Amino acid sequence: PEQLRFWDEQGYLVLPAHFSNERVHEINSYVDSLWEKREAMSKSPYVVDIFLGTPNEKRMLLRDAPASARQHNYKLYDLYLESQLVRDTVLEPSLADILWALMGEEPLVCNTINFEWGSGQEYHFDTWYMPPPETGQLVASWIALEDIIDEAGPLKFVPGSHKIPPFIFPKSGTTIASFDELPLAREYIKNEVEKHGLKEATFTGKPG
Repeated sequence: PEQLRFWDEQGYLVLPAHFSNERVHEINSYVDSLWEKREAMSKSPYVVDIFLGTPNEKRMLLRDAPASARQHNYKLYDLYLESQLVRDTVLEPSLADILWALMGEEPLVCNTINFEWGSGQEYHFDTWYMPPPETGQLVASWIALEDIIDEAGPLKFVPGSHKIPPFIFPKSGTTIASFDELPLAREYIKNEVEKHGLKEATFTGKPG
């Protein structure tokens, strides 16, 4: 696709202003409305992880979450299952074409996550938690919904780390994460990053 010309200086695909400011505003307004009207949505299936990184961390239905939860790190899951707006965004034809070109076959949506605060997660591979049926067939796309500056929780990543051989969790013999074995996986990745001289990078983006 023509859009594949948008590679940044580090060799990563960036699509500036791919979505309009109007679309970004629509999505942000939709998330606002979900929080504001959540208690009245008795049949809403939306699930949210709240107070992440604190002793009060828990997973619950959005309709049962306290208003204060929005002022802390949270993750709101799978809005695409109910929202046509979110579906139209993550399945937008030209974005889907780009993912198709990168993967070599038709992409499928396995989940969406909305959040307003930087996750603060340790370095990880998404395949630990969302293993694809075929190795190497998982692509994550991130749509910035605000101006992502250094103080706004930018994305940190390690260019080249996708070439590190996958860590095999000893108990299962697979690449699927086992919680008590995560320290082993992180130590393995740390050593591989150092061995290959890979360096951390930061990605900031504009809305859309």
